[in-house]
Amino acid sequence: MALAFSSNGRVFASGSLDSTIKVWDLSTGKCLHTLSAGYQAPVDAVAFSSDGRVLASGSEKNTIKLWDVNSGHCLQTLSGHTNSVLTLAFSSDGRTLASGSGDGSTKVWDLASGRCLQTLTGHEAATGVCAVAFNKDCSQLTTAASSGSVKVWTVSSGQCLRTLCAPSNDLYPVFAVAFSDDRRIMVSGRHDKSIKVMDAASAKLLHTLRGHTDAVCAVAFSHDAHLLASGSWDNTIRIWNVASGKLLRTLRGHTGYVYAVAFSRDDQLLASGSLDKTIRIWKMNKDTLKAP
Repeated sequence: MALAFSSNGRVFASGSLDSTIKVWDLSTGKCLHTLSAGYQAPVDAVAFSSDGRVLASGSEKNTIKLWDVNSGHCLQTLSGHTNSVLTLAFSSDGRTLASGSGDGSTKVWDLASGRCLQTLTGHEAATGVCAVAFNKDCSQLTTAASSGSVKVWTVSSGQCLRTLCAPSNDLYPVFAVAFSDDRRIMVSGRHDKSIKVMDAASAKLLHTLRGHTDAVCAVAFSHDAHLLASGSWDNTIRIWNVASGKLLRTLRGHTGYVYAVAFSRDDQLLASGSLDKTIRIWKMNKDTLKAP
């Protein structure tokens, strides 16, 4: 399952285990489009382009679909991965798309032609790439794998510039990874019920957040990087202060695992998606979420 808000805050998208993507009107809660690729494959990733006109979706059919948000029409299909597409990120200029896969590779795509520009390999064999993020000028790409390793790449050449984190000794300890918008902080949700907050440049551990009572399978920063949301197999969402590591709020209501969380562009709303087949929209009251 996956969730994403458009940059204009008017719509959001959800990808589901039922193989569909739904585009929702945020003000009314009405479903505007139900997008189907025509085959049965859970949708593991969704992302909007910076202008909100294009939606990318990645599935366990190993492909990426690009959709026109207004019409719901499929614009093109990107093929090349040999395992599920787990994560997607558009460059800020909207010209390229990065995809991370369960095949251990990251691909960079030219959206005008649909051509794969780079295939980045270097993460451990049989480990999935679960997070990708461009830097501000789109010259570099940071990738994180379920093994715990993090690498920075030059987009133009495909060269690995540096490895920030070596893989963990545990077997697939990382379920979810997210970067702050300024790429200064990285968090990882883990099978051991913890969340690691790290400096993305030095890989220094800043905080270990504990409070969930089961595995943490979804993490997302607010766009101002002040708050962190985490979703868990314990059916809850927890809101944390990033600077202090303090737990601010526990959100309850789902009756199944929480597999996806996402903040709206203005950080006023949080969406959560669950195995209970519902999406909940939570209003973030910043006054009550301040660390004491």
